[in-house]
Amino acid sequence: MKKTIFLYSGEGTRSIESGSRLVRSSRRWNEIADILEDRLDIDLEAIWADPANMHRCPNSPLLTVITGICLTDVWQSWGFEPDIVLGHSVGELTAAFQAGLYSLEEILLLTSEIGQTAAKLDGTMLHGFAT
Repeated sequence: MKKTIFLYSGEGTRSIESGSRLVRSSRRWNEIADILEDRLDIDLEAIWADPANMHRCPNSPLLTVITGICLTDVWQSWGFEPDIVLGHSVGELTAAFQAGLYSLEEILLLTSEIGQTAAKLDGTMLHGFAT
C-alpha cells in the first residue's frame, strides 16, 4: 500500500534566493501573523524580510516551522494529504502540529521559546554546500 509522507526539515530551509510567494499564499499566513503579533509582539513580515533571521536564533526556528506549516497548507490545497508526518530538528515541531498534538498557537509559542533559549547558548551552527 502506497503511503504519502510529509518530512519536515530543520534549519536551513530558507535562503535569500528562495521566494516567499508560495508560503504567503497559505491560508494560515495571516493567522500566524496575527498570533505572533498578539501573543509575542512579533511582526512576521519584518522577521521574514530580515536575512539575519534565516540562520540565527531566536527567529530562525520560528521561520522554519512557519515555512513547513504554510507549505503543508498549500500542498493540502492541492489535494495531498499525509499518511505519515516526520520531522528532523525543529521540523519535529511542524510534524507535531500536523499530527494534531498542538494547536497553531501552542506550536508557535513553543517554537519561539526554543529560539529564545537557543539564542542564549554559546556556539554556532555551521552550514555548508555540497555538489
